[in-house]
Amino acid sequence: MSDSKSTGTQQNILMPGDKFPEIEIALPRGEKLSLPRDIDDSWAYVMFYRGGW
Repeated sequence: MSDSKSTGTQQNILMPGDKFPEIEIALPRGEKLSLPRDIDDSWAYVMFYRGGW
């Protein structure tokens, strides 16, 4: 992990072979997605899109 001094955030960089961390994501309709628990297959593609402001 490394601290980003410009944004004050902490970054976790996954390397090939690393286990995906347990995270929970709030969805637009108030539901939650738990990763990787809610993924049924052995692999998945996850893309985060910030959206337009």
